[in-house]
Amino acid sequence: MEKVPVLVAIGVSVGGYRTVLGLQAGVNKFAFSWRELFRDLKRRRLEGSVVTLGIMDGLAGLERVFIEEFLNAKVQRCQLHVARNVLAKVPRKLNQIIGDEIRSIFYASSKKKALEVFQQFNARWQKEMPSSVKCLENSHEACLTYLHFPEEK
Repeated sequence: MEKVPVLVAIGVSVGGYRTVLGLQAGVNKFAFSWRELFRDLKRRRLEGSVVTLGIMDGLAGLERVFIEEFLNAKVQRCQLHVARNVLAKVPRKLNQIIGDEIRSIFYASSKKKALEVFQQFNARWQKEMPSSVKCLENSHEACLTYLHFPEEK
């Protein structure tokens, strides 16, 4: 049996309802596979101008292709993927503490507050775990894109 990667696009409506928009066999590490999936969605009448946010894992080229195909959209890095990448560089005994601090950054009430909490994280852990701090530093702003949107009531 051959394993084949499947690209998945899930849409979330303004009302918060999720639906699978498309599935396509493809090579997930290649941007052209994602471009073909996005174009297929538009051929099937997904109105590209109403897409406002794409949440993705930071795959090289994917963000660029998404922005090119959905001109009005912003990109949000998947917080779960970033947190897992950071925690992979942390001693197991510190996973809970570091995980809680990462959540404090990602769920801050404003971008200003998130950046303040990140600076505290940086100051606290830079000497002990520079690679985990660098990993978070590389992606934390991309994890805060959602703060550009109005808060749900």
